[in-house]
Amino acid sequence: MRLLLYIKIAEDRFHFEKVNFLGVKEANVFDVDNYSDALSVDLALKAMKLSEKLLVYIEVKEEIDVKSLFKIFQYLSRPQQPVTIVYSGIKHHLVSSLLRAVKGEVFIQENQELQQAISWLEN
Repeated sequence: MRLLLYIKIAEDRFHFEKVNFLGVKEANVFDVDNYSDALSVDLALKAMKLSEKLLVYIEVKEEIDVKSLFKIFQYLSRPQQPVTIVYSGIKHHLVSSLLRAVKGEVFIQENQELQQAISWLEN
């Protein structure tokens, strides 16, 4: 299984929007946010561990508490598979610090880079 994990960090917990990753055909998509409960985070972790390749797309809209996502960032520091992380949005000091420990490719998102990351995931 190949996994695209979408992480949204925002202050408004009740603003739901459909995320459409055009062109993703050969991978599963799972999403969490900074308000996700422990069960959702555990499911994301299980999917991450089962995947053979992992693309994490992090969209930061606010610098806000991310404690609920700490297990995900902890896993990313020692992944069991190839991982690429695409970071989009404003700078979040804690998330930036956590990403320094990641073993894999991390880059700031631009549309072309996201498409390159999706191609990497599907190949």
